Formats: sequence, structure tokens, C-alpha cells
Amino acid sequence: MKTIYSFLFTLSISVVSIAQSSISLVNDNSIGLTPTNRKIPSKSSLKTSAAGLSGRFDPGYALITTNGVLPSEIAGGSAGTKVGLFVSPTYCDSTTRSSFATASYISNHKFGMNFDPKSIIFDQVNFTPLVTSTESYYLDTVWVGNFYQRRTSFNDTLLVEVVWGDTTNTNVFGTFSFAAPNGFFGTYFCPLFNAAPGVQGSASFLTAPPSNKLSIKYVLTDADTATTNLTGYIPVVVNGLMGQLIPADNIVSAVATFIPGQPNIPVGTVCYSSATSTNVATVNGMAARIMVQNTPSPPTAGSAYFDDLSVGKNYTTYSFKRERYNMPGSFGTKLRSSTNRAYMIDFSIHTPVVTNVKDLHTNSFGLTQNMPNPYTKESVVSYKLSSDVNSALFTVTDIMGRVVSSENAGTTTGTHSVKLGAYAAGIYYYSLNVDGNVTTKKMIVE
Repeated sequence: MKTIYSFLFTLSISVVSIAQSSISLVNDNSIGLTPTNRKIPSKSSLKTSAAGLSGRFDPGYALITTNGVLPSEIAGGSAGTKVGLFVSPTYCDSTTRSSFATASYISNHKFGMNFDPKSIIFDQVNFTPLVTSTESYYLDTVWVGNFYQRRTSFNDTLLVEVVWGDTTNTNVFGTFSFAAPNGFFGTYFCPLFNAAPGVQGSASFLTAPPSNKLSIKYVLTDADTATTNLTGYIPVVVNGLMGQLIPADNIVSAVATFIPGQPNIPVGTVCYSSATSTNVATVNGMAARIMVQNTPSPPTAGSAYFDDLSVGKNYTTYSFKRERYNMPGSFGTKLRSSTNRAYMIDFSIHTPVVTNVKDLHTNSFGLTQNMPNPYTKESVVSYKLSSDVNSALFTVTDIMGRVVSSENAGTTTGTHSVKLGAYAAGIYYYSLNVDGNVTTKKMIVE
């Protein structure tokens, strides 16, 4: 059992030493947030049968609950509470304004959250990770916390970029650490991006290679205005019914921005407005939801921090105007990062299904049913090795027993995956031969 420390932050430290910016987190009590109903399931309460682990997880909320904050202490940014709820308008450019008490130009272009299921913060009972460093998992849905205001009939887009990799992958993540006296904040891992001065944010700009990245353009409708007013989240499905396979020991970062569908929006137009503002929004706009922890004092290095959060795991990511346009004084090609300013983005995941538990014990490996099945274009098979083996051969045969494909597979301890291609319609069998022990399953291609 790991020793759990209280991880205390101050908003002032976060803004000065992390953001180094004039960001204004504006409280808007009129939007009717009800976060007291939000709970993070313990691992023991999750679906962990032969169907594998599955669930929806909120890194932003988990950060706060691990710091000893009670649900009753989370309330709309009111004075005297430990946690404030805020909204932060976001846009692909800096020509529009948001309006609360007064109107100001928008500086926030991207908002996002890192997710590491190996972190112990999601299990508030036993403090065990959702998956181990040798287990892969599927990312099913990214739930983007926001408030979308639709004022015109133009169709806007929510651009969601998902990247993944281990924290040593410098093609995906950049790192930076804080020196004394703020060294207790640890090391931050943030997605790399390409800042192109003068180019609007409507195009994908996270620079991870195609093997580690998905770009999803979600077209917003009137229904999304109603949805976010009621629940505050838009569910963005990742890679269809199959989900995106995330290799073992990888963290995920989902970063979103609002792309207006209306061309030639006048400079200075108000695109997001609170209910109490005297400046009414005349074009469509969006604000991200943020939780901010307000605590009485900074932590003491080595004794008053939550050790699981100091190694670059579940952190907020965001970019401001000067990063977006590569202006002087920015962090360059890394998104900024913060721990107590947590964007409310959830992640739904599931782990591969182990359908033959007997094989896992007697043959030291377990083979899953391909997902999806039946399928048309692509499917995935996973298998788990309880120890290193000498050889693993994956073979697909047709109903007549003829070999369609054959390839060597992974032989190290942990979970491995094999992609199945677009075969002609029919019934097939796939087999895994591990050191002479063979398991075979049937699949259907439509």
C-alpha cells in the first residue's frame, strides 16, 4: 500500500509559477452546476469480470478528491469552499470576446486533460491502479465538459485531438519541471504542438505521429446546446464501436478547441456570455468547464504532496494566445500544464476480454474474441502472456483450413494485440500458437 499524502496547492502559486499568464477564471453561478453528484468508482465497484474492466473516469475530479476535498465542499466557486467551479471561453482565434461582468478578448485556444489509468488516484478505497504497466486498454469515449451557446444557424465544430504514448516518447509529449522553491509540483508531460503564427486553429496541430494520434471533428448542433446545459458534457466517440487500442504503459491526452462555422466574424464580437452579463452574445461560442482547488497553503516538498501526481500523470493541458501564435515568452512547442486547474474531461475505457480463463492458467496465455465480431474492414484480437515465451505465431485460416495469413506475435509478459485486415466475406478461424500450445477461435467477416 502506498503512503498517501495530502496534495495541497494554492491558486496563486498555480497562476504565477505554472501559467505565468493573466488568465481570468471567471465564476458563473448562473449555469447551475451540480458537481456534488459526481463520484469516482473504486476499482472494486467496476465491471471486472471475464468481460474485463470498463468504466468512465474523471481525472480532474479525482485530482481533487485525492486531496481530501469532500463533495459538500465543491460548490460553484462560492467563497469559503475548497473548490471553485469556473468556465473558461475557448476559441480557435483571438478576435472574439467573452462577457461576464465585463467583456474581454479570448486568449485560450486549447483545453485538455491527461489520463493515466496506471495512476492510483481513481481507486479511493485500495489505491490500486486501474491497469498495470503491462496491460493495454481501449479508449471508447472522450467526454468534453463544456457549455455551448448557439446563437446562429451556422454549424460549428468541436475539434478533439487524442494522442498517446509513454512518457519517454518525445515525439508525443514534452516535459518540464519546476525548480525550488516549487519543485514539489513535480514533472509535467504535455502534448507537443506546432505553433504556426497567423494560422487559425481549425486544423489539427498536435504534432504526434499518425501512429499515436487521432483527430476527431464533432459537428455541433442545437441538441448539443441542450445537452451541455443539462449535463455539461459532449460524448465524443473514439474510433467507432471498436475503440482505440492504447498500448501498455501509455498515457492519453485529449485536447479540444471550438471552431466556429460562421465565416468573417467581426473583430470584437461577443461569442460567449453569462446570463447576468449586459453584453449579449451574437455569435456561437463555447466555454470549457474547470475545477480549481483553493487551499490555504502550498505543500512542503517531500512531505505534503500526493506522490502519485508528481510524476507527470493526470494533468490539465491548455494553450494561450501567445503559445498558439508562438509569441515571445511562451513555453514554445509544449502545451502548458497545471494540477489544480483541472478541465472537466472524462475518459471511458475498457480492457481486452479474456474469454478462456482455463488457457491462461494451463497454457500461460489467454486469447480474446476479436472485437468487433462480425466485422467488415478491421478488427482486433488481444492475448495476455503471464510470462515470457520463446515463440508466438498468429494464424488465420478459412473454413477449408487454408492459411490466409500468418505472422509472428509478441512474446513478452503482458497484453499484446493483433490487427485483423479486411478479408473476403465468410467464416474464418484464428489461432495463437505459444510454444506449441494452440488456442483457436472463430470469427465472421461480413
